[in-house]
Amino acid sequence: MLTGDIGVGTSPDGRFIGGGLVRMTTTFEVGSEFALMARGATWGYQAGGFGLALDAGAYMRLWEGGSGGFAGAVNLGAPLGFTLTILGTVGSNDANSIGAVAGLDLLRLTLHRQAFTNWWPNPAPSHEERRDARAPGRRYW
Repeated sequence: MLTGDIGVGTSPDGRFIGGGLVRMTTTFEVGSEFALMARGATWGYQAGGFGLALDAGAYMRLWEGGSGGFAGAVNLGAPLGFTLTILGTVGSNDANSIGAVAGLDLLRLTLHRQAFTNWWPNPAPSHEERRDARAPGRRYW
């Protein structure tokens, strides 16, 4: 399985970031499905540290008789852009699925990364580091 996302969202400086995305999931030798989803993410997820993002929306599958319905995902983020995504669909024609994808988010690793900047500087971050990032009791890796 191969999955790819592209999307837009609110300012990355907030504690919570909202947005939307288009996802293509390809099952090799079978076909692809497309989803239009809303996303809610924590600042830590977006900045390349530990965090969580939730996706929910609709999908369309054109192979094996076609199907459409609900698609959702739970995305767990770790430092340096590593992700673990658990995704599922509930659709027409008894097309229900669940899967997991381990991945590397290139934007979270490069442009959006604010994790580990003390030993690997980010020369051109997409936004400024949060002012409260070093506040006691907070962990923004």
